[in-house]
Amino acid sequence: MQDVNAKTAASEEVLLAKYIAEPALPQELRDSYYEFQQRANEYISSETTSTLALLSSASSQFTLASVMEIIAPINNIKKCFHSYGLTNGEGYARTCHLLILQDDNLNIDWFLGIVRRWLRWYKECDNHAIK
Repeated sequence: MQDVNAKTAASEEVLLAKYIAEPALPQELRDSYYEFQQRANEYISSETTSTLALLSSASSQFTLASVMEIIAPINNIKKCFHSYGLTNGEGYARTCHLLILQDDNLNIDWFLGIVRRWLRWYKECDNHAIK
């Protein structure tokens, strides 16, 4: 596990699956799972193409317009910032006492982890868009 570069991995799930969970499973089970994934992808792609073909022929008859807005829960985000110790009760920023004596790289990694998590959770929300 020393040769694993955890900082470049997409997520914790990828690391756990690749280096811990997968080697513990029998090879037959892994092979059948990968075969299932391949067949499921083939089926989904064939269904997608047939659905798109039907939609393209039906789109000439009528057009359907719908608007959907996804809103991130701002109050929950504020509560989480407060529980992390990043803000006070009024919502203003404050120093994080646990990180004051730590190395700069550790501080940056800690804040970067929080930012990555927030972006992963709320990247699709309309009121949380990155400009």
